[in-house]
Amino acid sequence: MALYLFLGLSIALVSCSGEDGKDGIDGEMGLQGPAGQDGADGQDGNANVIVSDWMQIVWDDVNSDNPPTIGEMYIEEIPGIDDMNAFLETEGVVLVYLRRTSGFATITTLLPYDDDFYYIYAYTSTTTDPNFFNNALVIRGESVFGVTEIENNDSYMVKYVVVPANIAQANDLTNNMPKSFGEAATLFGLNQ
Repeated sequence: MALYLFLGLSIALVSCSGEDGKDGIDGEMGLQGPAGQDGADGQDGNANVIVSDWMQIVWDDVNSDNPPTIGEMYIEEIPGIDDMNAFLETEGVVLVYLRRTSGFATITTLLPYDDDFYYIYAYTSTTTDPNFFNNALVIRGESVFGVTEIENNDSYMVKYVVVPANIAQANDLTNNMPKSFGEAATLFGLNQ
């Protein structure tokens, strides 16, 4: 038994050296496989969709009725729109939403908004007449009860969403207008 132990120990000591052998030469590269199919193009991103913060309605102009029955709020500086006519003529879209909060619920809806008391809608104003606002988004409110109740009121907030023509066309906004801001946020991947 001692002989086998001695023989095993001798082989182990002799067969292990501290140096490795030289590396062999690399083999040849294999053949290139066939190219795969091109994937479908992805949907355009929302990097150029511009969304305002929720803002209170502040009338820049009201009619002379007492109380005023018509008020207009002018938003003249909209990022991404230098010329409102050109933007709209190239099929860009400006969506305007109202967030209406009452004692029991909050709704968001695409303007126009109409209930028994108020009619609120949006339009654009472009003119060369220096007496009028040019290149403006106009929020207009009408009520026989007076429009001062919805001014500076957190229960009536508005927000606009500017959608360039390429994104509007890609999302078929002509036939698929998002009725609430939640729908628009989902469609364009926006933060609510």
